[in-house]
Amino acid sequence: MPGTVKVAHIALVSGGAVLLAAFGASATDLPAKMPAKAPAAVAALSAVDWTGFYFGGHVGGGWAQARGTYDDTNDFGPIDFSASGFVGGAQAGYLWQTGRLVYGVEIDGSWGDLESNRTDNEGDQQRMETSLLTSARLRSGAAIDNTLIFGTIGIAYVKSEFTVIGDVPSPATVDVDGWGLVSGLGAEFALPPNWSLRGEYLYYAVNKSVDIPGLTGDSSANDFVKLDGVHVVRLAANYRFNASQARLAAPAANWTGLYLGAHGGYGQSRMPGGYDEDGNHGSFDIDPRGFAGGGQVGYNWQNGAWVYGVEGDGTWGGMEDDRTDGEGSKQTLETTLLASLRGRIGIAADNRLYYVTAGWGYGSSKLEVVEGGVPASVSFNANGAVVGSGVDWAFAPNWSARLEGLTYLFDKQKDIPTLTADSNAQDFVRQSTVNVIRVGVNYRFGGPN
Repeated sequence: MPGTVKVAHIALVSGGAVLLAAFGASATDLPAKMPAKAPAAVAALSAVDWTGFYFGGHVGGGWAQARGTYDDTNDFGPIDFSASGFVGGAQAGYLWQTGRLVYGVEIDGSWGDLESNRTDNEGDQQRMETSLLTSARLRSGAAIDNTLIFGTIGIAYVKSEFTVIGDVPSPATVDVDGWGLVSGLGAEFALPPNWSLRGEYLYYAVNKSVDIPGLTGDSSANDFVKLDGVHVVRLAANYRFNASQARLAAPAANWTGLYLGAHGGYGQSRMPGGYDEDGNHGSFDIDPRGFAGGGQVGYNWQNGAWVYGVEGDGTWGGMEDDRTDGEGSKQTLETTLLASLRGRIGIAADNRLYYVTAGWGYGSSKLEVVEGGVPASVSFNANGAVVGSGVDWAFAPNWSARLEGLTYLFDKQKDIPTLTADSNAQDFVRQSTVNVIRVGVNYRFGGPN
């Protein structure tokens, strides 16, 4: 599949994109009569008005994921970098508020020191560095009191370099700069009259690959380096040039109670690694993708417009991709199962619930190899954090529909030096980030009114 399509797959499943699409719905698209009795509340709530221009700075940390192959003829080792370090910079934007809905635009620039190194079998060093991240994004969210929960999506540019030290010439450097999509989510807290603090997660989906067969005298014909993407977690402070107040309508639906439902959607799983490097001279550049569906159960508590909850889910996946290597053998990567246990927090507006979610995630994956007509396989499991966001719509007395994006932050490596007779000592497969976008429906058993 072309790289631009892969970029779109990654970005679309980010939770920020889901929130942005959901918040963009007009109130005129919603049922005039609410299906559930609202909790007792005053007719209007005093809150910060987020309308206006703002400017500020941010600091945080990031990790850039890169893969590839260099000097495989002698080293037989795929590149598998996770370059981490500090990021900091500035942002400026403008917001408009209508009722609880807040939407706007933002531009930002982050200077980074994300770096990772390896020393290969010949004592030569390879280094991956990411030094700059910029973006222009749309923002949309829901406001209550002095809090804004938001999603964001836009275009991004990332500047990176791959450097080899020890071969001829030395050093030898190639730019791995790329345009892509960026999406994310966060929460911002107003400190009246003019300041606000923000916590934010962003994922830059770059998917930039550069062939390097002539980088040095030791380069091989199939050598390449690829920047998959960059994760960033950051804190920001903004000066808001508007300091007025808004009057917001009370929520119209009661989300308290148990719910049970099902979901279906699309997922992409990042699985770097290498197999039979000695004979094939090429690391994996394939990522499983496909259908993902299952069920969920959870419980919500509502206090005014705030909604808190817990949810557990299981997702059965048909995410798969394969390659046929230089010797005619076939390798297939699959992610077959995802599960999570998460907390949820959100804001109720009309018959909608806008939320962010985070917790523990689990994944099960498999590598299958057919070598000389003989099959072999290895299965492995991964645990890690999962984050996301979404929106629920109460469309009937006990029913709600959902649009949701989740990102599973896995990092589980399985060494496979003896999988087949052609395996090499450095062969491995690693389960990394999994992105899922899905729609769902829930039956809500209700709670106290």
